[in-house]
This record gives sequence, C-alpha cells and structure tokens, in this order.
Amino acid sequence: MKTELIKKAKNHLSQNKLSSWLIYNYKGSNPFFEKIIGKKIEGLTRPIWFVIKVDQEPLIITHKLDSNFVREEGLIIEEYTDRKSMMNLLKEKLPTGSKVAMEYSPNGLIPRTSFVDAGTIDMCKNELGLNIISSANIIQDIAGKWTEKQLESHLIAGEKLKEILEETFDFIGSNIHWKLTEFDIAEFIRGKFDRYKLKTDHGPVVAVNQNSSLPHYEPKEETSSIITRNSWLLIDLWAKTKTENSVYSDITWVAQLGDTIPDENQKVFEIVKNTRDLSFNFIKDNFKNNKLVKGFEVDQLARQHISDSGYGEFFIHRLGHSIGTDVHSVSVNLDSFETVDERNITEGIGFSIEPGIYLDDFGVRSEINVFINDQNPEITTPIQNEIITINTKSPRKNN
Repeated sequence: MKTELIKKAKNHLSQNKLSSWLIYNYKGSNPFFEKIIGKKIEGLTRPIWFVIKVDQEPLIITHKLDSNFVREEGLIIEEYTDRKSMMNLLKEKLPTGSKVAMEYSPNGLIPRTSFVDAGTIDMCKNELGLNIISSANIIQDIAGKWTEKQLESHLIAGEKLKEILEETFDFIGSNIHWKLTEFDIAEFIRGKFDRYKLKTDHGPVVAVNQNSSLPHYEPKEETSSIITRNSWLLIDLWAKTKTENSVYSDITWVAQLGDTIPDENQKVFEIVKNTRDLSFNFIKDNFKNNKLVKGFEVDQLARQHISDSGYGEFFIHRLGHSIGTDVHSVSVNLDSFETVDERNITEGIGFSIEPGIYLDDFGVRSEINVFINDQNPEITTPIQNEIITINTKSPRKNN
C-alpha cells in the first residue's frame, strides 16, 4: 500500500472539505486503484471499493471470493457476498449526502481521469445518495507532482534529446544521397535512445512535407516517404531515462533541407513560435501576480492568437498535455478545444506547450516543456527560435 499517496490524499480531502475518496475498480477498469495499492493485483472478478477518509484507516470493500487477493496488503477488509450486502456496507461507510470524490468527469470533460462507468455513478448518486464530484484534482495533487529527483531525470532526458536531434540533422545531411526514408530516421533515433540510455513507449514522429500535416504521424517501413534535398521536416521525439520513476521529456522541432526556406513556411513558423512564447509568458505573468491559471485559459489565448493570424482552422489539437512518468500524464492539460480542462496549473507539475498549424503541404509545431518550480514557471527543454537548415551539399563520403 502506498502510504505516502494515501497521506497526501487525506490532506487533500481535509483541505477541500471532502468526506471521502471512493476508488471503484472492476476487473482492472481503474488504474488508480492499483496505483494506490502499489502493485498489480491479479484474479479480481467482482467489484472492489477502496474507501479513503480523513480520520480513518483506508478500507477495502470486496467480494468474499476475491478477498484473498488483497488480504496480503495489510489493509482493513470488509466482505460482501451479494448486491444487498455490498450496498449495506457502502451505506454504512458513506452516509447519505456525503461529498465523495470518484474517477468521474462531469460531461466527460477530463477523460484522463474518468474510469467509473455511468451506471455505477448513477447507483452512488441515486441509491446511496452521495454527492459525487470528480477526483481529478486529488489525482493531480497526489500523482501529478514531480519530485526533485524526477525533475532532474526530466532535465537530463531533455539534454539528451537535443543532442540526438543535432546528431539526426547531421546524419540526414551527410547521408542524403542514400535516399533515406522517414522510417530510416525513426530507426536512427530509436538507436540513439538506446545508446543514450533512454526509453519510450512509442514514436518518434519523423514527417516530411505533407506528412508533417499529420500531428501524430509515425512512419512505417513499407509506406514512409523518402527525404529529399528540399524536404520540409518535422521531428517530435519523447523519452525518459531508464532510472526508476523517471519523467518524460517531449520536444518538437522543424527543419528545412537545403539553403532556402519557403516564405510561407517561415511565416507559419513565426506565428507558431510567437504563440508558444505568448502562452508561456501568460502563465508566468499570472504566477508573478499571484493569479490562478486554468488549463483551458491558456489554450484559449493561444487559439485566439493563431485565429487572429488567419490560421485558426489549422490548429487542430490542444495546446499542451500533462507530462509525468507517462508522456501524457494525469495533471492539467492546456485544453479548451478537445476538452475543457478547468483544473488550475499548480506547483510541482509539468506540461508541454506545443501550438501547431497544419496546412495541406506542410505542418509546423514547436514544443517546449514547462515545470512549475516554487511557484515559478520554468522552461525545461531546449527552445527552437529559428528553423534549422540542413546542409545537403556535403560531398559524398567514401567508406
């Protein structure tokens, strides 16, 4: 059992005048159940409930058939056998009218923290008479904040990603005559991850010309495009160190092969870059003035700037995502577009800022990572301020 997480959860409940955090799990449906328990539990076949209250020891309510799977965790366990006994136990532990947090998002606005099915929420509201609110803020508070060691791992990963990018651009320029494909470069980057002792769950994005208009494009060996001497190139790469509980770094840069950058590519890059910087400065200025900032507010600002520049319809994803031990983590996203994330940007969390404009012939995205350090927003990854030009006139090397 993760006693430190439970302690943090109790503090959150107390500070926010909440009765309980009720973690419902059915056959692995709720990842936060195992996160709090501290390990994966195999064999569960019936609904199981984890009740955390401010002034009581944590309690598991489980079916008698499943109790042996959790008994070794040293938790207080109460068993039920049928629906009636399950409901009686829940009513006993959670009085009618109690304000209870669950992995639920009203109107589905924060899918990343929504794991309880609608029928179970109906039951808790209608049959138990509970006042159900989202546990999204608890999750951000206890599972989204980085430790100093995690911040250090993130910074190390960011430095290594920049080195890999530089080596990748050099490799492309020196080997352009070999008709390199996007997949070849993705394999090159994955090889560098291994050499630099980094790991990732998938990726990277290596996209030329029209393919860079697809934000989550990942090249396949059979269909990837050849990189030519005048290609436009977008690379998005994310990875973390192989140390325990390390945190991802996630960056996106663009480049032009050859000496000449097309005017429209330059124009779009400047808009994207300025939107990125405007978004960060908005967060920083609000923190400086002790004003709370919600995730959706930053996205709205960025989206308005791109719209005012004439490219609003081509910004087709949220501004940024939470970053943690998963590259898309559990804290606030900068989003008013795909969802509406009303959570505050708070101390100790990290996230990306990555505006993008995607036209028919090419796309541009510029991505940085930000960490809120002692109430001070800090950019934690290398910043691209100019389009990289890749020299393709190098003489062919003889082996």
